[in-house]
Amino acid sequence: MLNCMWVLMAPQGSKYNITFAHFDLEDGIIQHELSVGQRDCRYDYIEISEGTKNQTPSNILGRFCGNELPPTLHSQLDQVYIHFVTDHMIERSGFHLEWAISGCGGIYRNRPEGNFSSPNYPNGYPTEMECEWDIIAPLDKSVEITIEEIHMEDVGSCDFDYLIIYGGRDETYPVLSKFCHRQTSPIVITTTGNHAFIVFRSDHSISGRGFRATWKFVDSKCGGEYTAPFGQIHSHNYPQNYDHNDDCQWLIKVPSNHLINLTFVDFDIEESNMHGLTDFVNVYDGDSTSAPLLMSHNGNSLPSPATVVSTGNTMLIRHKADGSVSAKGFLAQYSLACGARISAKGTGTFQMGELVRASSPWTPTSNNCTWYIIAEDPADKIMLSFTSLDLSSCSINYVEVHDGDDTNATVISRACGTKLPKPLQSSGSALTV
Repeated sequence: MLNCMWVLMAPQGSKYNITFAHFDLEDGIIQHELSVGQRDCRYDYIEISEGTKNQTPSNILGRFCGNELPPTLHSQLDQVYIHFVTDHMIERSGFHLEWAISGCGGIYRNRPEGNFSSPNYPNGYPTEMECEWDIIAPLDKSVEITIEEIHMEDVGSCDFDYLIIYGGRDETYPVLSKFCHRQTSPIVITTTGNHAFIVFRSDHSISGRGFRATWKFVDSKCGGEYTAPFGQIHSHNYPQNYDHNDDCQWLIKVPSNHLINLTFVDFDIEESNMHGLTDFVNVYDGDSTSAPLLMSHNGNSLPSPATVVSTGNTMLIRHKADGSVSAKGFLAQYSLACGARISAKGTGTFQMGELVRASSPWTPTSNNCTWYIIAEDPADKIMLSFTSLDLSSCSINYVEVHDGDDTNATVISRACGTKLPKPLQSSGSALTV
């Protein structure tokens, strides 16, 4: 007598195709009330069912006996259970089956480079998809991911369709970046460890072209360059202690015409000791350590204030450790700052940034933002066109356009909801949004 169970576990969002190459079990009883050729497999049989990693088998795909090859089976879920049962009577040669995974997601261990994309890219991803990619590098390497193009349902809250990258083996690790917008210029994200976990989810409604990304292994180092519109950075090994003598730099570079908000949500850096040695975190208002210093801090309390804002589209963060005591380190979130002063020449774009909180990443809070768009040539006029809008009732949230260089100028448009306003033109050389 045998009672055997095999469980096949594919990446979330994938499905199985199961094919039998050989099949020879004790025959079942053919019953007249069953369909022609169908057997009541009550003695020796194989039963195949499906489920997910969070539940027990929920749907039986088939129960088979006899010596006729079963049909190819196609699961709709990412976990398949194969249950083989025999009694103490007749013995046969058994079965041989093969399976293949279809769908999205995958596990890539020690593969130095590769690519992944949303299902059906670039022809539009399906609704209600969930895909996971797990990329594992050797311990002395980091994973550099380049998002070559992304085109999704563009909603500022990122609650519907999104791509999210974690700096570790699962969703408990820090979020490096989350995307739900449209961009054709490359975005580069580098892990500080040897592991990247990527999740793509779509809801039941609107979809976009999707995304395409590549990865490669690079020599492990702390720091890196971040070009996504919002994300997280953290000290080496966080939340474990950083290494002695770490000297790490993170460069954040967002699109032109935008500023950067950097908010520290966890902070534990060695304080000065009796020998004058110390660890510190410095934040610079530019792309090098020669730029103006926005903040310098150590100790085990959050900086006050915990948020700093750049005056341009670049910001550099440096963490320097000495050779003595180390500590947990820091975790910080960055986003496009709200508002800017834009000197306009030719064409350009700007968008509302996301303020983020540690307790609920990527959740927008109250914003009162002002953009001053002023033509470099006083003889020029400003043409403003909206490409995306998703705000609630005008009594709560709205975007207002003034025909001039301050908020006291005449209001020429006030918009909310999702309907895009008509293109607007200034009467002079400035608009205020």
